[in-house]
Amino acid sequence: MWDLFLFILICKPTALASHLKKHCYTLAQPPLARWPQADPHFQIITNLMWPTKEGAELQGGVRFTWDNLLLKDGGIVALDWAVSLTDQQAQAKRDHHPGGRFLCHRSSNPAIVVIIPNTLGRVTPHLLRLCYQTLQQGFYPVVFHRRGHGGCPLTTHYQKFGNASDLVQAVAYLRSHHPTSTLLAVSEGSGSGLLPSYLGECGSSSYLTHTYAACISPVFHGQLWFEYELPWLYHWIARMYRNRITECQTRWPMLERTVPRLSMKPDWPTYWERNEPLRDANEVAVPVLCLCSQDDPLLPPLSTVPEALFHNSPYFLLAVTEQGGHCGFMQDGHGGTTSWSHSVVLEYFRMNEGLTGLERHEG
Repeated sequence: MWDLFLFILICKPTALASHLKKHCYTLAQPPLARWPQADPHFQIITNLMWPTKEGAELQGGVRFTWDNLLLKDGGIVALDWAVSLTDQQAQAKRDHHPGGRFLCHRSSNPAIVVIIPNTLGRVTPHLLRLCYQTLQQGFYPVVFHRRGHGGCPLTTHYQKFGNASDLVQAVAYLRSHHPTSTLLAVSEGSGSGLLPSYLGECGSSSYLTHTYAACISPVFHGQLWFEYELPWLYHWIARMYRNRITECQTRWPMLERTVPRLSMKPDWPTYWERNEPLRDANEVAVPVLCLCSQDDPLLPPLSTVPEALFHNSPYFLLAVTEQGGHCGFMQDGHGGTTSWSHSVVLEYFRMNEGLTGLERHEG
């Protein structure tokens, strides 16, 4: 355990962990925003609930283009590609930023960062800033939207919380169309229901093997999270926007309304045996950096975090800050426009170029 002021890193002592401590400088500088930016509720409202122009080509200073991917069972998922910055000066810096190209040994193609949003599929200011910063640093970000999200028609049923089969097909599609680009992945909030599920199901056969993944404010225990009572503030705000979906204090009735197939009242424990994000954690063969905050009001207490996983697995690392809210981590002096978590994730992706395959996965 690496313990610094306002910051704790929980992990197994490995070559990767040692490399992270020595070279990921941003990690050792957790957010120190002042009030009101430091307030977790302020961060959540401005980063997750503030209105955005969903489906627009230009959002948050980023120009998007879209791919609709037809799945084997007739379902459709959307891939939103962040292709350029509207700020010409920022775009010029991006064109000369080595960023993602550090990760490509035999190609000038930038690394692709697959971004997985929250389970509601809403394009948040947090997500847009992540796309902006990722693109600005020379990576090629693409947002993976579940069925019925991202402007796609729902031609079949919704997928269950931890069902990663659509993500498996999407990543295979990216690999086949970009065979020389490194694939990386990062999830936002409850989007972690898919990323660890995918990595666990695919194991060493994942197209993300020999690369890296990250989870910002992840959900470790899906059942506990769905049963965890929403704070009254967010229950009230959510009802203003989605009365039909969030007419409940816990997320289970919300899940039933969002996923029609669940209205059949499946056996609760059996459902989560198949959909918990960490159900196949022992099969994960990709280093996963998780970023959490002690003042996150949307997740169960930190005492529920599976610390044993981080102490025993060479592939899971957990960084805990004192403040940051849920998918916030605002930095003081930046007007709330940049996020410590974004900077850490991108530096984490870049700095691991120096590791050999053996060092990277040494237990």
